[in-house]
Amino acid sequence: MLIEPDQGRRRLILACVAAGLGVGTYLLWYIVNWPHGAVIQDGHIVYINGTKHGVVVALAYLAGTALPLMLSTQRMVVALGGIVLVGLVVAYALYWEAFVSVWCFFAAAASIMIVLHFKRVDQSRLAVVALNK
Repeated sequence: MLIEPDQGRRRLILACVAAGLGVGTYLLWYIVNWPHGAVIQDGHIVYINGTKHGVVVALAYLAGTALPLMLSTQRMVVALGGIVLVGLVVAYALYWEAFVSVWCFFAAAASIMIVLHFKRVDQSRLAVVALNK
C-alpha cells in the first residue's frame, strides 16, 4: 500500500489490508483456542484442526493476500500477485489436505519476486543519481 502512487488504489488496498488483518486475527484466535496438530501425509505436512473454515474466511484470506497485489499500478507487484493467486489456486485445487504447507512453497516463490522488485527499484534510483551527477 505504501508504494502505490495512485490514491484510489491505495484506498482499495487499505480495505484489503483490513480484511487480511481481520482474517489473520480470527485464525490466530482459532489456533490459540482450539486443539490442532500436524501429520506427514504423501510427503506433505497436513495440519489437523478439526474444522473447515467457511467461504467468508476463504474470501477474506484471498482479499488480504492476492487482491492488494493485483490492484497495484506497478507491473512487478501485479506479477507477484499473479504468483500468489496461482499458488493459492494450485495449492487449494491439487493439495487441499496439505493446503497450508504447500501454500508456503508459493510464498517462498513470491518472496523472490519481492526481492527482484526492490532490486529493480534500487537500480533505477542509482541510475537517476548517476545521471544527476
